[in-house]
Amino acid sequence: MEFKDWLPMFGIIIGWMLSQLASHYKDTREERKLLSIAMSTFLYVYFDRVRYRQILKVLNVRLGDKLEVISKQDLSSEEKIAENNKLLVEVESARMILLIDHPETEARNKEALSKALESISQVDSLISYKAKSLIEDDYLYKKTDLRGLLNQPIVYLESYGSLMGAVESFNTELCNLIRITALRHGALCYIRTFLFLWYERSKLKKSDQRANQFLEAFENSNSEQQELNNKMQPTAESGG
Repeated sequence: MEFKDWLPMFGIIIGWMLSQLASHYKDTREERKLLSIAMSTFLYVYFDRVRYRQILKVLNVRLGDKLEVISKQDLSSEEKIAENNKLLVEVESARMILLIDHPETEARNKEALSKALESISQVDSLISYKAKSLIEDDYLYKKTDLRGLLNQPIVYLESYGSLMGAVESFNTELCNLIRITALRHGALCYIRTFLFLWYERSKLKKSDQRANQFLEAFENSNSEQQELNNKMQPTAESGG
């Protein structure tokens, strides 16, 4: 066969290769778009859980310091137990207030997570499965209510420690998931990593400040109430 007889065959092969390249480019662009949706949501969840973890740590440090102060005070056993119980109530109240989500915010976050999981499922079923199971476990941690254990200080402290460990484990697992997703995302992972680290630092500082400010306001409010009660007591006695 002469060369000109091969030209139609070459044309078919070249056309097929170009169509494959175009299809691959289209698929890659769509995949990156889906990954970007999932990545943004995963990062938001991570930052929010970093805030959660830091609040728990701040409260835990304050709790430990206060318990140590109470143990050194010249109080009877009954008075120390009463002070310890009062402290646990304050810490748990602070934890619930600092970590609670507004209903509208919670609904919006769930919708974003649902969209992210749907997006990632079209790209990588394994990442989607890991993300779904991880998010489901996380909501159980965030909804944990320890108020029913306040009359059992030892059990409460053990449960509080377990909660901190669970949140720490979640953050580690989610960080690994974000890393895997970023690798699928290509060059953009470098930008994401930079923003990831920068934003994490700001979240840590804000979480500490907010938790400390709330606790100080909480303690000042209790002190003012106690002073008011002390002032009212002599008046009541003189009136009697």
